Amino acid sequence: MLPRNTSINLKNETKYDKTDAFQALGSVPFIVYSLHPARASSFMPAVTNYLAKDYEAGYQNWACAQGSNGEMFFGNSQGLLVYDGYRWTLHKVPGNHIVRSVYVKEDRIYVGAFEEFGYFKYSEAGTLRYHSLSKFLKNFPMENNEIWNIVELDGRIYFQSFSAWFSYDGKMVRAFRNRQQQPLYFYNQNGHIYTQMIDEGFYEFDGKEFHHLFPRSKVNDDNVVALLPDGNNSFLMVTENNGLFRYTGDITPWKTDIDAELKKQRVNRAVMTNDSIFMIGTVLNGIYAIDRKGHCLWHFNLDNRLDNNTVLGLFCDKDNNVWAALDDGIAYIHHNSPVMLLTPANHETKLGMVYDIAHRGDCFYLATNQACTNTTRLPEICVCFPIAKDRTGM
Repeated sequence: MLPRNTSINLKNETKYDKTDAFQALGSVPFIVYSLHPARASSFMPAVTNYLAKDYEAGYQNWACAQGSNGEMFFGNSQGLLVYDGYRWTLHKVPGNHIVRSVYVKEDRIYVGAFEEFGYFKYSEAGTLRYHSLSKFLKNFPMENNEIWNIVELDGRIYFQSFSAWFSYDGKMVRAFRNRQQQPLYFYNQNGHIYTQMIDEGFYEFDGKEFHHLFPRSKVNDDNVVALLPDGNNSFLMVTENNGLFRYTGDITPWKTDIDAELKKQRVNRAVMTNDSIFMIGTVLNGIYAIDRKGHCLWHFNLDNRLDNNTVLGLFCDKDNNVWAALDDGIAYIHHNSPVMLLTPANHETKLGMVYDIAHRGDCFYLATNQACTNTTRLPEICVCFPIAKDRTGM
């Protein structure tokens, strides 16, 4: 057994193949992590977590958006939260309600709340001022509506609740309600608005009418919680409990490494990064990243990077980094950073102090001070990790 202060130098790895490298360790125990994509130890982006004490607002955050100057906007339980990279500021809406949805177009930050929607705009003095649009509705009962989503189509902004929707063309606000057609969420994909009706089928919305595309049974009677790009005439539908489906006119399951896990974790949101990585946010177990082939690249949760497991919103910014609005706090995933952190697949396994690193073939060899589970001392371990050759999996 090696002394505690001895490191193993594999820099002359040309002398050994993988077996030789392990034999060079003598009686030292070692761990080789699985090469299975969903379970392999992997390089993961760094994450910065912001808590309520950091941004001095409510715990819950529901939505994210970005302005043309790079400012970030968050729907917070106490109002609109703004982050300019240096400081946080909070801006209230009438009634001090929770801001559930945020959408930015040009110099306006559109927001939706409880029986309230409108936009913030910077004044000439540089302060954000709120302009209510819902106040222009006459003789239209809001019926306790929360505005859960905001999308744009053909120059009109649509504010959507579970029982009604509202359009704004820059001049006039119009309200619509259909007791037989109550939208779950509006999604803008490939220049079209799609929605699934609550406990019903999937539709395309042309700004006036809903056109039925397929029944709910095609997605195993589940809720579609997000759409992801998949081509000019197709997209991926992310369901709450039954994984992903591809829509091309026909509907087929889109298999991933984590189908079994997604069925247990209650998927809530999803977003695609600029380099075509899909990030899937869940209610129960954080965020998964998968490539275009369905291989799992990493998984963030309370055990490794996140301070909260419940994802209420996801947004990819202009720098190709991802913001997660959480039930308690905000997470900033440094997806575009050249710095990646190595994390064991089993969170109970610790890397410890790394004394030496060697690279051979498709593996890194790390000499650390961590022991196998049955040892009483702490000898060195050689750990083999697969190298992700292409983050997109292409």
